[in-house]
Amino acid sequence: MEKEKVAQTIAQNIQRYRKLKGLTQLDLANKLNYSDKTVSKWERAEGVPDIYVLTEIAAFFGLSVNDLLDDRPLVVPINAKQKKHLMITLSAFAGVWVIAVMFYAIAVMLAAPFDPWPAFIIALPVSFTVFIIFSAIWADYRFMVIPVSLLIWSIALIMTLLTSVNSSFLFFIIAVPIQILVLFVFFVIRYRKKEKLLLKNQEEQLTNNQ
Repeated sequence: MEKEKVAQTIAQNIQRYRKLKGLTQLDLANKLNYSDKTVSKWERAEGVPDIYVLTEIAAFFGLSVNDLLDDRPLVVPINAKQKKHLMITLSAFAGVWVIAVMFYAIAVMLAAPFDPWPAFIIALPVSFTVFIIFSAIWADYRFMVIPVSLLIWSIALIMTLLTSVNSSFLFFIIAVPIQILVLFVFFVIRYRKKEKLLLKNQEEQLTNNQ
């Protein structure tokens, strides 16, 4: 019974981590140089990879072998590549604010004939834009809706603070339908991705059952 429990745990973990990477059984099989039927057996707990194969699978997912044997709630790991991307993105994000602070400090020290405080307001949309650009470069769209939304509202804030129009609050009203449109677009994209992944999984299950 214990062996069956271990096999079931390994099967569930392989399937979960595979789906987290957006891979089909065939994709994972190709990455590991095994057949899709073998991967299917692993995920149905009809076969258990030996320790060498488990080490290969764990390394591919950025895990330890113990993670594949763990029946506790799933913890999504951050691999070295993702950490590097995150550090570069956050460094660029912070760089925008360093430049804004330096500009403000220099302007104050030199007694510039203009008020330098808008540098911080302008840094808001610029930093969010930087975050969006790097997310697009790394093809990581999981949390893109957050910086895009912040960009919309920061632009509305800038237009409100830096314009002398009496009804400048209307910029926030204009931002509302734009925000709704953005949320709708991201919802549709996410739904289509899930639907596409579901169809792939159904196709591979039909193939394996034949």
